[in-house]
Amino acid sequence: MPVYNYVGMTDRGKQTSGIVDAENEKAARAKLRKMNIYPISLNIAGSKGGGRKFSLTTEIDLKGLIQRVKTQDIATMTRQFATLLSSGIPLVDALVALEAQTENVKLQAAIADIKQKVTEGSKLSDAMRDHKKIFNDIYVNMVNAGENSGALDIVLERLAEFFEKQANLKRRVVGAMIYPIIMALVGVAIVIVLMIVVIPQMR
Repeated sequence: MPVYNYVGMTDRGKQTSGIVDAENEKAARAKLRKMNIYPISLNIAGSKGGGRKFSLTTEIDLKGLIQRVKTQDIATMTRQFATLLSSGIPLVDALVALEAQTENVKLQAAIADIKQKVTEGSKLSDAMRDHKKIFNDIYVNMVNAGENSGALDIVLERLAEFFEKQANLKRRVVGAMIYPIIMALVGVAIVIVLMIVVIPQMR
């Protein structure tokens, strides 16, 4: 069974490294996740650059080309962010946890970049402003206001409520549109059956 060297992040936001044995890279990543370790890099032990290597950033880049960030993704992330900060977790540690918990790879990549910039001294709102396709002006301005007032967790809770309502509204609209579409398709199917089967038999 192959042995892999890994570098990862624990659920407490600390970097760790070691080895793990698994049948393949996917199994190795799954095994690490069960250990509450989120892999950053993974490669076969003993390889000197010629072996296969796994990079979480590379996977994010590839999937991010086709995956979009939905309103529900923003709502979930914002709710988690608010909960972490209101629990007293420092900002950078909260961003580390968010990056690990976020399933949408495009959003995860944005959070990773924001975390890096905040670690280097940027304000959260300034770091978010570089990702306008995900965080609109209203979101960024609200976060900026929360930073300046010292009530970032409360502002994030309000934003979470707003985006949750937006996501629910979109679901209701889509649901309302699906029914007439289905009925129209059924009607078309009935007409086709009548034209192909019933009417020829009547002749």
